[in-house]
Parts: sequence; structure tokens; C-alpha cells
Amino acid sequence: MTKTKVILFASFALVFAAGVAFGLVLRQPERPRRRRSHLSSELDLSPEQREQMREIWSPVWRAWSEYRKRRRALQEERDVAVLELFNDDQVKRREELVAQYAEKLEQLSQEQKETSERAKERTREILTEEQWPKYEELMQRQRSRRSRPDRAGEQKADTTGHEEPYSGQ
Repeated sequence: MTKTKVILFASFALVFAAGVAFGLVLRQPERPRRRRSHLSSELDLSPEQREQMREIWSPVWRAWSEYRKRRRALQEERDVAVLELFNDDQVKRREELVAQYAEKLEQLSQEQKETSERAKERTREILTEEQWPKYEELMQRQRSRRSRPDRAGEQKADTTGHEEPYSGQ
């Protein structure tokens, strides 16, 4: 088999696998929102603090949703471009596209991290000295949960580098 045929086959297989994975993601039901978050209970937040946390983190949740949509759009853009590449010149162009995609994805991840960091700073401002260490401990536990092995024994990692610290009242 020639190099071009191998690359062509691998490209089709990659696009097919991405389509299957995307379909599986779309089929997953949305998780119901909790009335009162674990964080709220653990930190014993006052009603005023719960409202302030909601004000701080609500825009972040909306932004994360937008980041996911943008990430998917970038992946689709890449996949469509890959389908157009089948001769040697196009293979070279594919490599350039993949590099551009990686750069855009890194920029998006950095933007997401900065959004999270700003919210974390604002959270620090409203928590008491007793609540802050508990908050940090809870966030560490949450990061640890995301990096535990899954049922298939593979390591699950938090690929975003971000935490979702407050998801309720």
C-alpha cells in the first residue's frame, strides 16, 4: 500500500471515529441541577455568599458552554479540511491545519483558564478566612476525582485544567 493510501485510510478512519464519538456525546442526558451545591454546604455559605457565588460563577458556566461549542466547531472545521486533502501537497497542508488547530485550541484553553482564575479570585474575596482553606481542599478533591482511572482502567484527566467549583445555591 502506498503512503498516500495509508494516509487516506487513516484520515477516513479518524473522521469516522470522531463522528461516532460526537454522536455518543450528543446522546448523553443532561445532568439535573442541584438545588444546593456540595460546596455551599461544605463551606457553610450564608445566603448572601451563595448569591454572590452564583453571580461570580454563572457567567463562567455560560462561558464554559460556549468554549465547548467553539471547541466542537474547531474540530469540525479541521475534519472538513482533512476530507479535502488527498494528494501529497494536500497531506502537507493537512499537517499545517492540524498545527493551526492545536494553536487555536491552546488559545481557547488559556482563555478558559483565565476566566476561571478571575472567578476564583472573586470567590476568595467573598469567603471568610475559615471558608477559604475548605474551598481549596474541595477544589483539590474535585481535581483528584477527575484524574482517577475510569471503569475501563484508563486514566481520566481533566484536560481543561479548570475546575467547576460552584454549581448551585
